Amino acid sequence: MEELIREAAVKNRTALEPDDPVLILVTIMNRIVADQSDAIAKHLEQYKETHEDIADRWRRDATGTAERILNAALYAGRDSMEKGMTEGAAKVAEQFDEKLNRALALHKAEFRLAFREFKRSVGWLLAATGAVLAAAGAIVVWL
Repeated sequence: MEELIREAAVKNRTALEPDDPVLILVTIMNRIVADQSDAIAKHLEQYKETHEDIADRWRRDATGTAERILNAALYAGRDSMEKGMTEGAAKVAEQFDEKLNRALALHKAEFRLAFREFKRSVGWLLAATGAVLAAAGAIVVWL
């Protein structure tokens, strides 16, 4: 308080006594300012906590939303890949089946031709064997 009296004396060129009503008013004002400062500090702390809570809730909501979007995109990508792989595998199987059928048809025709030749050859061989046996039988009978 003495410092305040000195400052007022220097700035205003007046002398104040410690029991001067102006000083009582200054003391009251200082008390009001101190009380208001404490109240403002408490309100600021509550404001800070409220905004931290809101920011934390927004962060959790944003994280959850981002996770849901990411999972949906991953599932869509996976489904798309599965569909592409299934379609690709079906096309490969279809092409393989077509080529196999063509190859079998080609070889089936070649096999039939070879089997006919074999039957013909066996037929001639059996005929020749029969002729030889008939000749041998004739010789045995003649002797």
